[in-house]
Amino acid sequence: MPSPKTNEPFALKFGELQPLLTRLLGASEALVLSRFRKLRPKFAADGLLTETGNWVSYDLTRVLAICATFEINALSVPQGHSVDIVVGNWPELAKAFLMSWRSIDSAKGQAQPAATYIRIHVDALGRDPVEGSWASVEDGAPAATPYIALDCTPIVVAVAAAAEDAGKAGPLAAAFEELESTFGWEDLKEADACRRPLRSKSDFFGTGPYFKRARALLAADPNVPMHARSRARLQAMLDYLETPAPIDSWKRFIGTEANKPRLVHLLAACGAGLGLQSNMIGHSGVLHSAFDDPEAAIRLIERGEKRAAELATEPRT
Repeated sequence: MPSPKTNEPFALKFGELQPLLTRLLGASEALVLSRFRKLRPKFAADGLLTETGNWVSYDLTRVLAICATFEINALSVPQGHSVDIVVGNWPELAKAFLMSWRSIDSAKGQAQPAATYIRIHVDALGRDPVEGSWASVEDGAPAATPYIALDCTPIVVAVAAAAEDAGKAGPLAAAFEELESTFGWEDLKEADACRRPLRSKSDFFGTGPYFKRARALLAADPNVPMHARSRARLQAMLDYLETPAPIDSWKRFIGTEANKPRLVHLLAACGAGLGLQSNMIGHSGVLHSAFDDPEAAIRLIERGEKRAAELATEPRT
């Protein structure tokens, strides 16, 4: 969706966001406002949330996340759980939104752009639907694994219309380019270009879920039989850990000792030891014995978390 280039950052004030949500959900303004009051503290930028009535602006990441939260909530998932699901599965949601953005561009002149569904595997009626959730645009989970399907295209269409109405089409295009640079990259051939830590201008999602997902993979017990759902969830985690979004790419290379495996090698060996399919390590017993060292992986994760904390306190340039 080409638009004139601009240096102005994209943001929508609540007065522009509320009608967007009203049109998207087909709900009354009063209902949207009532739900948003509870949601607002979770999405307000640091230092901007003060007393009621001080409406703040929301960047593209927050606008898309808020819309997704409302839509998932409409699918009978409690609002608090919806927020956690959006945050926990943001790389996959971002990918789906980017696919929608590209499909809208290619569908110019057509009556309706193609749907872009993301499958969010979550047992909405279970005790802890958040921790057990994972998402996929191209789904490979077992057919019996329950999921909710979210079409991201109507959200992107609504955001684009709101941006057009507000005269912010150019900033929106630039914001989607930034989203592409942080959460849209997939090609391992470009790994060398992504070895340095990337920092997102949006601080809501930090630097991505790499370390959290790595710890979850390492916590799995290889001696405990896994149900199909647990196996599919861990496989999705391993897939991401081996081929993460650009903002997380530097984390897999942590480890500087000569002739020692990097973090991603240790995680791949852990995944293979769990019976998962690794695209890096395969199922070689020699590689397992050389790389399978959970304690070493934890040490590298701790080193990376320390570096991520340092990055969070450095001045933005």
